[in-house]
Amino acid sequence: ASLYNSTSAFENRYNGGNYFGGTLDDVRVYNRVLSPGEITQLYNTPGNIASNANATTKPSTSFATEEKAPGPSAYWGFDEGQGQTANDSTSNKNAGTFGASSASSTDDPSWQPEDQCISGKCLSFDGGDYINIPDSNSLDMTGDLTIEAWINPSSMPGGVYKTIAEKGSG
Repeated sequence: ASLYNSTSAFENRYNGGNYFGGTLDDVRVYNRVLSPGEITQLYNTPGNIASNANATTKPSTSFATEEKAPGPSAYWGFDEGQGQTANDSTSNKNAGTFGASSASSTDDPSWQPEDQCISGKCLSFDGGDYINIPDSNSLDMTGDLTIEAWINPSSMPGGVYKTIAEKGSG
């Protein structure tokens, strides 16, 4: 499935011009590596932010001094359920537009009901769909990073790499 940022995006294609189809939900981009505890937390409680997890595994002398890990640089929950925009829940506001324009088109993903999703609503990508996200400094990752998403591919041909998120140059 596909997020594209004019230099970064969720894209729903892979090398060779073939396309990934399926549903995508609860996508986050972190500018750091998540700890095993944070990954477990996201798995067990989809829809929550992993920044609630402690940055260290050693307890401090008091709860007030516990360090908290930074939250995601971008978080698209895809819970809007309608419209042509996927909103970013972080303060970075990396909202994306479906397809090539704000008008409805064949390159737009489609909203799915809760029973098809991991948390709230989600999006289905049918082969040529994408979300365009304008370039943003908050998505310029130069070091460690984590991309987390719930995906449900409609098919998985063997030996073929699928692209879920892509950042172009810039």
